[in-house]
Amino acid sequence: MISLPPSYLRRNTVWLLMGVMIFVLGIVLGSSRAITIPEVDIVWPAEEVSPRYMPRYSHISGQELVMVYVGSSTCLFANDERLTPLVEQAKNDLTATSG
Repeated sequence: MISLPPSYLRRNTVWLLMGVMIFVLGIVLGSSRAITIPEVDIVWPAEEVSPRYMPRYSHISGQELVMVYVGSSTCLFANDERLTPLVEQAKNDLTATSG
């Protein structure tokens, strides 16, 4: 077994006690509203579903047709407002093609 020198144990005990005292002091001051405690909310944006295109989630056997579009927030073409209807039209065309 490794034995630690008494000065090391005293020093760590002091740091532990100081940490516990600061933690308890924070709880007391926060619950008495002497200090403000920030509130953090984590929110995910609601998923937008296009009414024009709805994929059919079913078991697929045989060949499968897949469309993959990769864009970037810094790409001029990807942020062009004319692109969204073109992608929607391509999805609808592929859906009609795959039958």
